[in-house]
Amino acid sequence: MTAADALATAKIWVDIVSGILTIVAVVVGGWWFLFRRSLDGNLQIQLTHQMTVTVGSKRLATIRINLKNIGQTRIVMRLCELGTEPILVPDDAPAQLVIPIDNVFRMPSRVLPKLAALEPGEELYEDVPIVLAEATLYAVGLRFQGRSITEASWQAIAIVNTSATSTTTLSTPSQA
Repeated sequence: MTAADALATAKIWVDIVSGILTIVAVVVGGWWFLFRRSLDGNLQIQLTHQMTVTVGSKRLATIRINLKNIGQTRIVMRLCELGTEPILVPDDAPAQLVIPIDNVFRMPSRVLPKLAALEPGEELYEDVPIVLAEATLYAVGLRFQGRSITEASWQAIAIVNTSATSTTTLSTPSQA
């Protein structure tokens, strides 16, 4: 066997191994996409203050929950909770004061008990009444946990001014 024959044989083996590795990489990449990326849900959450009314000596606010499945797969609900936390701003608070809203889910209430799943493109609105304390600013949070391969969960927190006639919703969905 000459050096040229040995080189030709080595090239054939390198081509075979390269082809096998390419096939394996494509199969593994496809498997990963199919079972990780394409099966992940994508949920959009929006919380909006609809109105505040007084009933007797109690104030009630209505919060609209808007869920929309913007992904390509069905999202099966495991748990959906709504929590609130009054935001009390001291009169002498500096302009750059950051008010912690970590306690929004301290005592959450389950909402949307009849919801089983959201299909791709499906949108759901639900109005939920909340009994208010003396504060006018509230942090309202929604936590949605799905039942899937990845056990995905989403949450959004909105700052709601219950004394205003029109409100701006500051909710940002984030996948937890």
